[in-house]
Amino acid sequence: MIKPENTGVDLVNKIVKEVKTNVEIPMPDTETVKKPLSVTACAFLTGSENSGGKTTLKAKVAFTFVYLAEEGYKKSEVTADASAELALEDPLVTVTANEARIVASAEGYVARCILVFKGEATHRSSFGAITGGEGLLVKDFTQNVDVNTGVSRDTLRIEDEFEVGYAVSEVLSHVETVELNEIKGGISAVVFDGEVNLSLCLLPFSENSDILREKRNIPFRFELENVGTLPNMRAEGLAEIKKVAVKVVADEGKSKSVITVEMTLEFAGEGIDSVPVKLASDAYSNYCEIVARKEEKEFVNFVGQFNFSEKYDGAANCEIPNGGRMITAVGERADVYSHSTSNGILRIAGAVKADVVFKNADNGTSIAVAEMPFDMETEIAGEPVFKKISLSDFSARAKNGGIEFEFTLKANYKVYERVKAECITSIEEGAEKRVNESALSVYIPTAGDGLWEVAKALGTTSEEIEKYNGELNYPLTGEERIIIYRRKI
Repeated sequence: MIKPENTGVDLVNKIVKEVKTNVEIPMPDTETVKKPLSVTACAFLTGSENSGGKTTLKAKVAFTFVYLAEEGYKKSEVTADASAELALEDPLVTVTANEARIVASAEGYVARCILVFKGEATHRSSFGAITGGEGLLVKDFTQNVDVNTGVSRDTLRIEDEFEVGYAVSEVLSHVETVELNEIKGGISAVVFDGEVNLSLCLLPFSENSDILREKRNIPFRFELENVGTLPNMRAEGLAEIKKVAVKVVADEGKSKSVITVEMTLEFAGEGIDSVPVKLASDAYSNYCEIVARKEEKEFVNFVGQFNFSEKYDGAANCEIPNGGRMITAVGERADVYSHSTSNGILRIAGAVKADVVFKNADNGTSIAVAEMPFDMETEIAGEPVFKKISLSDFSARAKNGGIEFEFTLKANYKVYERVKAECITSIEEGAEKRVNESALSVYIPTAGDGLWEVAKALGTTSEEIEKYNGELNYPLTGEERIIIYRRKI
């Protein structure tokens, strides 16, 4: 009689889903618009609610419309609420505003964008597997299985203050992107190292003043409390901007200004450990026939969260007005058109765009969209999940009769490894085996047989095979003669 032993195995799989929604809202106070210059849109996740395996997400989109009026450059700001539903339970969510644009209407101007919600959730399942048992001989193998500590969330408030060497009348627009340089396990914490890239368009105090640009990198390090995480574990997570406020104090007499930036970052992350589990791929018994039920299982293990970056410097596509002199570029953004994986290469394609402001020969103002395509790729070992791309160190200049861009793109992605393995999930006992009473047995193997196949065919143990046939080399050629000696009952 056999007594199988089994264990429960937990499987973790990541499910990624995306949903898009259109956002549209009238811009206020635009009666004096002579010429639209640029519109930017920043999205912030404001809330989520889980129910019935679905998550309802709420977000806020902040539009900043920069335009030319009779008295010079002006801006108009407005926020719009948006919501979406993902068929995921308690996902890690990123939200981005793409394709921001301004459209003239009979009542004024309307700001539009496409809001992209991307969620990643953990799907857990379990099954029972045979590991051995009384009266059973098993051929086992070790499979690493991921064990997650569970997602925790918290916020960090960041403040930065810096000085510029001119008096600022107004902050026309500001764009912030978060870059995660490293995510690692700590002692009961997930540790985030990164920086916020800040790009400002500023209007100085002066007649016929041009728009000036300032860039600022604000580093941060945050330890997100996550019980169970240890320094030797892998870790994954995200950081999103939740709130931003930019203030300026100008000293016209001293021709300088102090700019203060206050923002709130929201973090989510967890630690991931790897646990070895022994599973049986084959089994037999010397006492009875058995029926072993085998199933193929897929094990999805997290490899890591990574970045790769690329610098660009070259000509952008732009229609320059005749006699136009470039003033500045505003509203820079990186749009991703596609991402795919083939032959171990992750490829991300898109374009960086900006609204370029020109002063015409007649002292008027013209706007043209400049665009520079990008195509990034990196080698990967595993299955990638693209998270997001961030744009930093952007600048534009007039050169050789055209417009040239210089910028850095950094892509953030995760890598998973999928392994399929067949294992025994249950065993049924069959008829009792007859006792072999012969003094010896001679077995002619099949080419390619290993020690396990020989022992199973002879109904004995591997130790017995090696005891009388120590000269064998595996895998066998099929020309060997394997002998087992027995004492008669």
